[in-house]
Amino acid sequence: MREEAGDREGADTLLRGAADDGDTYALRLLAEGREKAGDREGAETLARQAADHGDFHVLRLLVEMREEAASMPLGLLCIGAALRFGAARSWVAPILTSSSAKFALMPAATYLAGRLFGLGSHALIIAVLFQALPTASSSYIMARQLGGDAPLMAGITATQTLLGTAAVPLVVALVPA
Repeated sequence: MREEAGDREGADTLLRGAADDGDTYALRLLAEGREKAGDREGAETLARQAADHGDFHVLRLLVEMREEAASMPLGLLCIGAALRFGAARSWVAPILTSSSAKFALMPAATYLAGRLFGLGSHALIIAVLFQALPTASSSYIMARQLGGDAPLMAGITATQTLLGTAAVPLVVALVPA
C-alpha cells in the first residue's frame, strides 16, 4: 500500500524488516522491485536468498532475468555461426539496399514526418535515433524459423551492427536540436 501511495522508500523499509524476520515473500517483492529499477545484480542476490530460504516461486524470476540477459549474446552467436563469407559477394546488393533504407531513408522520412507533425526537438531526435538503429539480432532467428534466407539475414545484421557504430553518432550530429 505504501508503494501504491508513492512511498517506495517506506515500502522497502517494511519489506526489509519482514525479510530480516524470515519472510521469503518480502525478499521476492524486494527482488522484483530491484529488477524493475534496473538493479539486476541486487535483484538476483535477493532472489537467490529467497530461493535459499525455500521460496521456489522466485525461481521463475531468476529464470526470466537470466533469459533476458542471455537472449542478445545468444542471438549474436547464432548470427556469427551463420555467416558464410564465401557467399558474401552475392549479398552486396541486398546489404546495400537494406542498409541504405535503414540508415538513410527511414531516419530522413521520420525526421520529415516529425517536423510535419510538430514534434519537439527531443522527441524528434529520439524518433530519428530509433530509426537509425541497426536491425535486431532476432531477425536472423525469425528468418531461419520462417524459412527465409538466414545466411543473408546474418550478413545484413552483422553489417548493420558495424555500420550502426558510425550511423548513430552521425544522426545525432545531423539532427538539429
